[in-house]
Amino acid sequence: MVQQVGQQSSRGVKLAGAGDLGRGVRININGTAVSYAGKVPVQVPQVSAKLWMSWNFAPGWEAQGGVRFAGQAYTDYANTQTRPGYTVVSLGFNWQPHPALGFSARLQNAFDETYATIYYDGGYLLAPPLTAHFAMRVGF
Repeated sequence: MVQQVGQQSSRGVKLAGAGDLGRGVRININGTAVSYAGKVPVQVPQVSAKLWMSWNFAPGWEAQGGVRFAGQAYTDYANTQTRPGYTVVSLGFNWQPHPALGFSARLQNAFDETYATIYYDGGYLLAPPLTAHFAMRVGF
């Protein structure tokens, strides 16, 4: 037997934009804000935002950087406990010395912030610490 025990509705706005700022600089930005009538879904921040920029500063070279923000989120169905919000910075470089050859380097969580992405079973799941990725792309 299924029994209806509540109701939930939400209203929100999401704004996004992208553009060329000139001199090889490109920007992507978006943000979301949601309000709920009734309980807020578990693990869902009501406010979030992202900013990503890239800069082609020389032929074949590109620098990238971004900031991601997630606001606090409730960790229980009664909406009595919260996971704190967090802000994370990522950085990267691309180098393409030849059309068939490219290299990239990325730093995720560039400032090695300690933060929790979700809460479950009485504990937090921590996000990865400072992480470096290196890649080489070869075309045939």
